[in-house]
Amino acid sequence: MAFDGTVRINEDLLPHLRLTDQQIAEGIEKTRQKVLRRVGEFQEEQPFPDFSRKAVILVDDGLASGFTLLVAVEAIRRLGTRKIIIAVPTGSADRVRKVAREVEALYCANIRGGWGFAVAEAYRRWVDLEEEEAVRLFKDYQARFQKTPIPPATH
Repeated sequence: MAFDGTVRINEDLLPHLRLTDQQIAEGIEKTRQKVLRRVGEFQEEQPFPDFSRKAVILVDDGLASGFTLLVAVEAIRRLGTRKIIIAVPTGSADRVRKVAREVEALYCANIRGGWGFAVAEAYRRWVDLEEEEAVRLFKDYQARFQKTPIPPATH
C-alpha cells in the first residue's frame, strides 16, 4: 500500500496463502492504518511535494518481489510525475526486468538469479531498522538539509 491508498496484491501468491476475503480485507486495513501513521510521522504538517512534470528517483535496499516499488511507482505516476528512475543495490533478475518495464530507468549494481532471492543475503552486514530509528534518522537529515539547501537542478 502506498501513501495515497494505492493497493497492489500479489495475485500469484494469494491462492497459496488460502486467506479468506475477510482476512485479506483486515490485512489491507491494518496496512492502511500503518501507512497513514508513517506518513504522519515522516511528513508531519508539511505539504506533499509537487511532483508534476518532474523526475523522481525511488531508492530501495533491494528488489525481491518488487511489490513495494511497483505500488510506489503507481502512486507516484498518479501525481503527474514526468519520469521515474529506480535505484537499488541488488535485485532478483526476473523482478528487475519486471519493474524496469514500468519506469523510465532502473539501476541495479548486483543482479542475482535463482529462486528465493532475499535482499538481506546480498549484503555482508544486514541490520533491520526499527521504525523509530528510521524516523529519527530522517528528521536528523531533514534538519541538516533545511540548513544547507541544495540548489535546484538545471536541465
